[in-house]
Amino acid sequence: MSEKRSAQRGRVMFLFLAASQVVSALGTGLALFAIQWELWTRLESGLALAALWVFVAIPYIVLGPIAGVCVDRWDRRKILLGSDLFSGLVTAVAVLGMSIGHAPVPLLYVVASGVSCCNSFQGPALQSSIPRLIPRSRLARANSFLEFGMQSSRILAPAFGGLLLATGWSAAHLLPLAALSFLSAALSLVFVRIPFPKVSQRGEEADQERKVTLLSDLSGGVRFLRSQRALLLLMMLAAIVFLGSGLNVLIPQLVTQVFQGGPRLFGMMEASLSGGALLGSVILLMWGDLSEEPRGS
Repeated sequence: MSEKRSAQRGRVMFLFLAASQVVSALGTGLALFAIQWELWTRLESGLALAALWVFVAIPYIVLGPIAGVCVDRWDRRKILLGSDLFSGLVTAVAVLGMSIGHAPVPLLYVVASGVSCCNSFQGPALQSSIPRLIPRSRLARANSFLEFGMQSSRILAPAFGGLLLATGWSAAHLLPLAALSFLSAALSLVFVRIPFPKVSQRGEEADQERKVTLLSDLSGGVRFLRSQRALLLLMMLAAIVFLGSGLNVLIPQLVTQVFQGGPRLFGMMEASLSGGALLGSVILLMWGDLSEEPRGS
């Protein structure tokens, strides 16, 4: 009975966690969409859009490996909570800048980079929290359920943002919605409890003897990756896809100069980029749901 109750509690915590991060992803999508369109309408420069991608990509490249090591050592709930609060704070700074006039262009880059820094920690913290809440037999469905929500947010954010911009809104109106999304996500995390992996006293003493540091953990991860050829090839493929995604920042230029469109078309094109991932998550969800008991039980 206690195991069943623990499993039910884990599912409830997972649903709260998933809901909070789906809302956070909606805020990220709105913030980056608003900044991208604001830069284009103000500067009409492909170079400015390319610089935006650089400011967004660098935190992932630099902080990504470090974030994974930190997530193994720190409380994952606090990482997620702090990331959402910081994203809300930097977005609020942009809102304040626009409320007193045009926010300086460097400030828009800083906000985009700040949100990206938070996302580089949120991703590993979120993914590593799922096995702590969901049994191994249901991890595939849990991951597909979460992915469905995340991709839905990535579709809804630009589609909704483009529709609002087409009705006369501006980036100054979208950014407060993004900040509110981040703060709402942080509030939802107040109700989440993620079990922290316990380390025995003997294990702690062994770590102290070996003087394990972040750098040694990072090098250990690199050695493991090099020993797993299939995983290494998969990561190389993901890196190529990530680099190719940089072309997406030129969509505003394509929309306005080639298709003679506006923010509504920009939002539709941005939303369509997540369509394939959404379809994949739906296919995986068709195999079952989170409440289904494992076969043979």
